Amino acid sequence: MPRYIGHLCSLYLNTSFTFETAVPSVEDFAERIKTYLINWPWLVCEMDGKIAGYAYGTRYRERVAYQWCTESSIYMHDDFQRLVSEDYYTPPCLKF
Repeated sequence: MPRYIGHLCSLYLNTSFTFETAVPSVEDFAERIKTYLINWPWLVCEMDGKIAGYAYGTRYRERVAYQWCTESSIYMHDDFQRLVSEDYYTPPCLKF
């Protein structure tokens, strides 16, 4: 995963809807990935040697009633937005 972190962080930071109030550093982003990976996979899609995008899941809410609910997020590079759809759930996407 380390070789992808810079690319993933770049995709994340180049969107207008992250709801971040402070821009995370690459190190902060790597720590976020490490924390999320405890419970949920990250899927990274690589096409033609480039990172096309990534998807991951996180806990939806803290209350026990939501324990089986997951919030999913997908971030795509502009060059690949129309090319990737169901490919996220089949190879060549990589699962961390």
